[in-house]
Amino acid sequence: MEQKQPGKRKGGEWYIIVGGVLGMLLVGYLLSPAVRDTPRAAATPPRGLVLPPTLTQAQRATATAHAPTPTPTLLPHLAITLYFSQVLPQQDILIDAEETMSSLLKNPRLGDSAWHDLFAAQVAKVWVADFALRKIVPPERCREAHALLLSSTGDSVLGYKYVLRGSQQLDPALLRKGGEYIKSATAKMNLFNLMLLAITP
Repeated sequence: MEQKQPGKRKGGEWYIIVGGVLGMLLVGYLLSPAVRDTPRAAATPPRGLVLPPTLTQAQRATATAHAPTPTPTLLPHLAITLYFSQVLPQQDILIDAEETMSSLLKNPRLGDSAWHDLFAAQVAKVWVADFALRKIVPPERCREAHALLLSSTGDSVLGYKYVLRGSQQLDPALLRKGGEYIKSATAKMNLFNLMLLAITP
């Protein structure tokens, strides 16, 4: 038996807006034409209170049927964009910590506990960023670049630890060893940035 649709209210027609979000894949999906023109129930919510639209099972099925299927090109694009959104904040932390350490090394105060504590705090930031990057699962297209990034940050952690220990112990050999790791980390990071440019959607 066919159900009667609720009548139209005076002053205009009520509309149901179907908003669908499929992760980050369906940015353009806003309204389902089959559901958009279905009037709401006649009950009027109190002023200032906006009730979400209630969809029947049939309406939800119709909305899903009209949702566009993501293309293979769109999926890698979004996966790479998500990867960038995870990596770039950690790179910002690395840059900030390394700039601070570079400034400290221009005016080293060996034997000064405050200087060493500030330097150690920056080393900890590098370690935390490295740890966060190692938890990221990159998309297939970014795997090689991500492996290089981790190699770079791993060298940075070791290098700055050696520099810190060498400055504390006044040991030139540890300072030289730290410098070698930092040089390697810088070269790898530069190459990683070039690889990012090549895979940027």
